[in-house]
Amino acid sequence: MSNTSVVRLGFVGVLLLAVAVAPAFAAPASEAPVEAAASGATELAPGEYSTLTPKIYVTLSQYESETGNRITSFNEAPALAALVAAGELPPVEDRLPDEPQVIEPLERIGTYGGDLRALATGARAVDVDTRRPRLQMLVQYDLKEILPNIPLAYEFNDDASALTLHLRNGMRWSDGEPLTSADFLFWYEDVASNEELTPANRGIWRPGGELVKVEAVDDLTVRFRFAVPHSLILHFLSMKRSDSRSFPVDPKHYLSQFHIKHNAKAGDLAKEQGHDTWVELFRAHDVRNVQDDMDFPRLTPWIIDSVDSVGNHYFARNPYFWKIDTAGNQLPYMDRQVRVVIENQEVANLRSMAGEVHYSSFYLTLENYPLYRESEAKGDYRTVLLVNPRSSIQAYQLNLTYNEDPVLRELFNDIRFRQAMSLALNRDQINEVALLGRAIPRAWSVDPSNPFYEDWMGEYFTDYDPDRANAILDEIGLQWDADGEFRLRPDGKRLDIILEYRPTEGPKATINQLASSHWKAVGVNVVVKEGSDELVLTRMRANQMQMSSHHYGRNTGHGMFTEFPGWFAPPWFGSGRPWAEWYATGGARGEEPPDDVKHIYEVAEELAKTPSGTERWLELGRDIAGSNVRGLYSIGTVGITFQPAIFHNSLVNAPREGVYAADFDFFSPYLVEQFSF
Repeated sequence: MSNTSVVRLGFVGVLLLAVAVAPAFAAPASEAPVEAAASGATELAPGEYSTLTPKIYVTLSQYESETGNRITSFNEAPALAALVAAGELPPVEDRLPDEPQVIEPLERIGTYGGDLRALATGARAVDVDTRRPRLQMLVQYDLKEILPNIPLAYEFNDDASALTLHLRNGMRWSDGEPLTSADFLFWYEDVASNEELTPANRGIWRPGGELVKVEAVDDLTVRFRFAVPHSLILHFLSMKRSDSRSFPVDPKHYLSQFHIKHNAKAGDLAKEQGHDTWVELFRAHDVRNVQDDMDFPRLTPWIIDSVDSVGNHYFARNPYFWKIDTAGNQLPYMDRQVRVVIENQEVANLRSMAGEVHYSSFYLTLENYPLYRESEAKGDYRTVLLVNPRSSIQAYQLNLTYNEDPVLRELFNDIRFRQAMSLALNRDQINEVALLGRAIPRAWSVDPSNPFYEDWMGEYFTDYDPDRANAILDEIGLQWDADGEFRLRPDGKRLDIILEYRPTEGPKATINQLASSHWKAVGVNVVVKEGSDELVLTRMRANQMQMSSHHYGRNTGHGMFTEFPGWFAPPWFGSGRPWAEWYATGGARGEEPPDDVKHIYEVAEELAKTPSGTERWLELGRDIAGSNVRGLYSIGTVGITFQPAIFHNSLVNAPREGVYAADFDFFSPYLVEQFSF
């Protein structure tokens, strides 16, 4: 069993190589610790979290060297053993790489069998509790350090302008074909470098504005060469899952049949399958676009097997999965993972409390925590409070690039209006009503443990001061109507603003109701509209929302760099998307941003290539963090709190303490492949 360490507030560095990064969180002001999360759990004070996760040995050699134990034979699930006996599958030792990854389970060696059930709202939902922990990254962050995951090792050159990966000999895709450097080269030459498939952008693989160069040194060695130092790439890769557009590996043996370079008849094949071009054909079979392709080879513990009539997804065991436990058992333990589709957050709560799924967290809220505890015996589960280090559980974005109403756009771009909207919020009330008083009222900013944090950031314009808010609105010229109930726009119309949101990840409905009442008290009529994931995200991407709300994580010293510049440059969820398009296309499309926004982009570019830990790095980091806070591009409410999670009592090796955060990819550090009954 790996050792437990409890982390508190402290400096979090971002180092050049894969070294320990220990993010920590400021404790919410509270005189008493939260009660123990469940029977047998460690009692943690607010703001602490445990780094107790399954122990990862990157290779079998490392496991044997560090423990002195030997694994001389391998075991497999009975269903796979039957296929081997029937001659339909190679023996397990031939399906594993020479150096499999070894996992020491969180509690004990598991047993084979069963279906692991969790929830998702709709066929295209964000799907944090099922899809994300199933998918694999090139490197894995285990809450302590960044470890190799798919490769067995990696190394930088002296200035971090080149990253070399060493692959596992004998590692295979789920269809049995070898994973080699040719798969990385296919992604680079035929996908990332193809302008029809991948339009030019300044993302993770274009530091300094130039696309990375990928070399296949040999069958098992891949080298990425960047135009500038790019030490942040490891943080990126710890979050870039195997269905991400930025995941730099594709099964060449499968996708090449749909690519015109490798199949001259790809155009004819496209028409046979109902597509106009080979590009459409390729995208129709690319897992980045179509999650349900049953034939697409994967590197995950379970692979898509079927979808039923109501949209539930069933993922069957991958016979070539490349991880084992410390007894030599090939993982995963569970036969299948089941993605149970539910209608909304309310149904998610009911089904979780009824014990119909084996683990649940994404759709649960802290305001319902007492109810979850009351239902434990009936639902045969335990409730755990995991630390949620989000900077803001709910933050608001006035769309600075809203083009459908010039009057609103001008008002939103007046910093005084954003200041007044922030001062009108009663964050203490939001904390007590929606978070049981277990959060910190604060502005949206980086986490206090982040080296870029300065004390003023968390408190910027967070005082509840409706008198000052009213004075600012008067100064802007927003007069009251004849009845003294609502303020009027400069054109004489009532000041109505539509706020659109999706009700996931926290008590957003409650917070929005409270915030709307606070703004109404100063004469601003904010109309709250709830929508589905699909609807809200579609309107957000189309720049159609007047006002949006979103939760803000990825603000710790590690999480900040997993999507850098992420929230720290446009788009701020529903605001600034035309500016982001302008930046991404080098000015070819979109809308040129104002100087303050250009400054953020410029600082982000320099920060990304500046050696971490240097004075210049700190200066740039504090600049980008401070610029975001001063600009009030997102108006924060409360943050740094807890996230309830439910685990069925039949489940073994699930966490009893810890952290649940976007910064660390939610359940990913707990390795669902080692969950067992």
